[in-house]
Amino acid sequence: MPSPSGDFFGRQMTVTILFDLDDTLLQNSMECFLPAYFQLLGKHLNQYYPAEKLPQLILHATNKMISNINPSYTLEDRFNQEFYKHIYKNDDKLQESILDFYDNIFPQLETKTRKIEGVRELIQKLHHDGYAIGITTNPLFPKQAILHRLAWAGIPNHDFHYQIITSYEDFHFAKPHPEYIAETLTQMGWPDGPVMLVGNDWTADILPAEELGIPTFYLGSQTESTKVQQNPLSKTGNHDEIYSWIKDTLQQITTFECIHTPSAYLAILRSTPAGLETILKNISLEESKAKPIKDEWSIVEIISHLYDVDKEVNIPRLKKLKSSQEPFFTAINTDDWAVIKNYQENQFPKIFNLFIQTRLELIDEILSLSEEDWAKTISHTVFGPTTVLEIIKFIAQHDRIHIQQIHKTLTVI
Repeated sequence: MPSPSGDFFGRQMTVTILFDLDDTLLQNSMECFLPAYFQLLGKHLNQYYPAEKLPQLILHATNKMISNINPSYTLEDRFNQEFYKHIYKNDDKLQESILDFYDNIFPQLETKTRKIEGVRELIQKLHHDGYAIGITTNPLFPKQAILHRLAWAGIPNHDFHYQIITSYEDFHFAKPHPEYIAETLTQMGWPDGPVMLVGNDWTADILPAEELGIPTFYLGSQTESTKVQQNPLSKTGNHDEIYSWIKDTLQQITTFECIHTPSAYLAILRSTPAGLETILKNISLEESKAKPIKDEWSIVEIISHLYDVDKEVNIPRLKKLKSSQEPFFTAINTDDWAVIKNYQENQFPKIFNLFIQTRLELIDEILSLSEEDWAKTISHTVFGPTTVLEIIKFIAQHDRIHIQQIHKTLTVI
């Protein structure tokens, strides 16, 4: 039987610092940048679509990306669904033209941006301290466009090897959804150590992180930061104060714990299949069945377990909750199912798709709970009297444990 957390190499409490990019690490006013961007792109793609109509089409497709909360689709999927049905052509030449734009034309926009004094020195110090640094720019652009902007900021990826750079190819959610932050942490292996976020946009950067319970540093006006209850460690200030805030915060926290709210746990539950789809999308059949060490689960066994627990435990329990005034949940040993149901013989693509669909059913069940349902007390054979929110928390924690297990497995197979 595998260890409960898949913790076969031991845990390391890594400090994770997430940074927005535009107007946080790079001075880049969208009011100046976007018109120039649309002009260059419209000229480059004029043979496929009228340049004067292109901004409206791109904004329409972008809004479809921003509104997506379905983990079955990447943001690139959502964009392409809207964009190409109006372009009328989706051939190799058009694809090559778009790639050429981001490789060779997009760099002309550097003149619309400026480096921010002290940013490179800040990233250097954090990198030297051994912290995991994530670039959490709104993932509405291809990765190449983001790599260019990091270079313009004086902090190129080849200098610092960021643990994650969020882009539309690999992400399923965008700002301001808390699912975007949760998906970022999923793809980073759900760190147990402290997590902090730095950003300049109150709605897009700060609120989604605060909704998960992450301490934030807001590069903005104190007026905005008084409108909601923040993490007590959060702060408003300028670039010169970021490093000392990180150090001060680390004196007070050693782990990351998600805030205890339905919206936070729902964000995690949506982000699990989304983030796993990205980190497992290139896995081979052989890799999916490889065991990291004897008696530990393979990737296909872990995904089969997540699917079965949702299908056979979590969803039936929520249905029972809604139909009973005094719900009683019995403990179930699901670990034995890996052998009983022969998970190792499952085919990875099929079982992963089943997991996504079953997870969507679970989320629908949670969303359908009434106020009366949320107020019920559940009797559990192990936990005793407990709340519905605690049960949802257990499901989210279970996700985090197996995401960590998958990440560790991927390092050795």
